[in-house]
This record gives sequence, structure tokens and C-alpha cells, in this order.
Amino acid sequence: SSDLNKVDITYPDSSAAKFVALYGFDELFETLPESVEHLQFTNKSKENIALDVPDSLGRFTNLETILFANIIRSLPESIGNLKNLKFLSLPNNKELVSLPESLASSDSITFINLRDSNPNIKIPEAVKARMSDQGEGFYYYD
Repeated sequence: SSDLNKVDITYPDSSAAKFVALYGFDELFETLPESVEHLQFTNKSKENIALDVPDSLGRFTNLETILFANIIRSLPESIGNLKNLKFLSLPNNKELVSLPESLASSDSITFINLRDSNPNIKIPEAVKARMSDQGEGFYYYD
């Protein structure tokens, strides 16, 4: 994006997206500046892609918004390092097995979207205690 603080990648529309789909997020995250505030990665294809987000996500301490749509299987505990994260949107991630326990310690998160993701997703009790279920996979943090 022309805004250096925003990364918006759509699969299969870009070569970067195809690279990530093949090899994972590691190398992409190594090339991004730590100042990134908005990170969006959307799989618009019918391909089943389920990637593990690496621990290096935690180095983007300026992140305010994360959108991983139809692309991930897991999030790292290092997401708890993102003290500015307000919006965590994880729609259509059928293979997402759990949310990290570290989300319970976040004072900045206001909203989590799990719409159309795995209906059996494991949400740690400490995270559940902070969430207000709005229905259809939408949660506000109390």
C-alpha cells in the first residue's frame, strides 16, 4: 500500500500473497517495518489455505488492526505483545483451533470477529471472561 503503515494482501491477486500461501508468513514478516499499524491478509480463492502465524507477529507493537480472512490455522501467544491492538478480525478460518491465552491480558482490544470460523474453536476461560458475545461470531471486550 502507499501508506507504509498498512499492509493489505489479497490471495490470489498478488505475487506476495502467492508467496505467503506457499511458504508461510515468516519471510513476509521479516521484510515488514515494525511501524505497521494495519495488517490485512484475505484469501478470496476457494483454495483451503491454513497457515500458522509465527511468533514474529509480536514484534509489530504498533499494530491496531489485524484481519486474517480464510487463511490461518493458529495465532501465536506473542499476539499478547501487541499493546495497541484494537480489532482482531478472523472470519472464515475453518481450521482455526484456538485463541491464544495472552489475549486475556490485552487492555486495548475492543472487538474480535470469529464469524464463520471453526464453531469448535477453543477460547481460553480467561479470554471468555472478558468477551461479550454479540452473536454470529462477534465479540466485544468488556
